[in-house]
Amino acid sequence: MAGITVQFVENDYPAVREVDMKLIELAMEFEAKIVTNDFNLNKVAAASRRRSAEHQRTGQCAQACSTCRARCMKVFILKEGKEFNQGIAYLDDGTMVVVDNARKMIGKTVDSSVTSVLQTTAGR
Repeated sequence: MAGITVQFVENDYPAVREVDMKLIELAMEFEAKIVTNDFNLNKVAAASRRRSAEHQRTGQCAQACSTCRARCMKVFILKEGKEFNQGIAYLDDGTMVVVDNARKMIGKTVDSSVTSVLQTTAGR
């Protein structure tokens, strides 16, 4: 994209243990913006009070967009779910998708639509 600069760095912050905090420190060092759809990173950054309101709006926007994009999707049913007749699929980011009435579709790619989203501390 025009106007976007990508730079690979190997900076580490040995005094900081958590990965999310390392990302926040890196963004501060480079005066960079954090753009994420990672719910937990967004919350940690907000709690650290080390980012501007623009960062917060960007993170919330990214989360909202990722939910909108996911309303209709093709997923590969990998295994049986816990409940009767469910199939389990995973998105590229590791998000688990439970598909009703898909047990007989294991090993196939199916069209699905999102009817609800559950946000937990482990993810979406």
